[in-house]
Amino acid sequence: MKKTLQNEIELHKKLSEVYDYRYETEFSKLYLGYWNEAMSEYLPLGRKLMVLECGCGTGPYLKDLIKRYDRVVGTDLSLEMLKRIDMVGKNIEITVGDAENLHFKNNTFDVVVCRETLHHLSNPQEALCEISRVLKPGATVVLSETCNDSILLRLPRVILYKLSSKFSDNHKAFYSKQLKDYCKNANLAFEKSRYLGYVGLPLCIMPDFLPLLRYLPCQRFITRALIGLDKFLAKLPIIRRQAFDIIIKLKKV
Repeated sequence: MKKTLQNEIELHKKLSEVYDYRYETEFSKLYLGYWNEAMSEYLPLGRKLMVLECGCGTGPYLKDLIKRYDRVVGTDLSLEMLKRIDMVGKNIEITVGDAENLHFKNNTFDVVVCRETLHHLSNPQEALCEISRVLKPGATVVLSETCNDSILLRLPRVILYKLSSKFSDNHKAFYSKQLKDYCKNANLAFEKSRYLGYVGLPLCIMPDFLPLLRYLPCQRFITRALIGLDKFLAKLPIIRRQAFDIIIKLKKV
C-alpha cells in the first residue's frame, strides 16, 4: 500500500505541469466549465454547508465551489498539485491527504465532491467508506469518474494505460454498476446519474494526447459546438452509454 501511494505521489509530481498545460487553453477552460456546471447541478443549496473536495488536484473545480459555499476544504495526495492552487485569501482550506485515510473527524461535512480520483486508488472501496465516514447523515456525495460502460473505449483505454507514462499500473476505469456497488457498500444511497463526455471531452480536456484544437482557428466556436454535440449524444438511448465519464449523486444513509 505504501509503495502504491509513493508511486502515485511521484507520478503526480511529474504530471503537475501536464495539468497546467491541459487546462491553460481557452477551449479546455470552456469545456471544463461545462463539466463543472454538470456536476454542480447535483449539489445542494446553502452557503453555510461544509464542503470537501477529495482529490482536488490543481483546483479546477474548487473555484466553482467557493462561489457557492462559504466553507470549502480541498485535499489531495500530491503536494505538487496543491502548490499550483492560487486562491490565497479565499474561503478555502487546502491540505495534503490520502483519500483512503482521510484525516477528518466523523460526521464533519455536508457535501463531498470527488472527481477523477477513485481510478487512481488501489482501494476505491476504502476511499468511499472514508468519504461516508466524514459525511453527516443525509449528506450529499457527487462523484465524477471514468466510465467503462462504453464497449468502444475499453480497448483504447487498456492500450493507453499500458503505453503512456502518464498512467500507472494502478489506473482503472469503472463500470457504472461497479461504482454503484462500491457506494452501496459504503452506505451511500444512489439518487441519480448522467453520462458525460463523448467527442468533445478528449479533444478539449486532453490536448496533451490529442492536440488538434490547438492548431485550428475559431477554437471557442468549435468548443461550443463540441459541447452541444456531447449534450445531444448524452440523450440518445444507446449512444449515451458510450461516454468517457459518469456523474453520480448519492446520499449518506
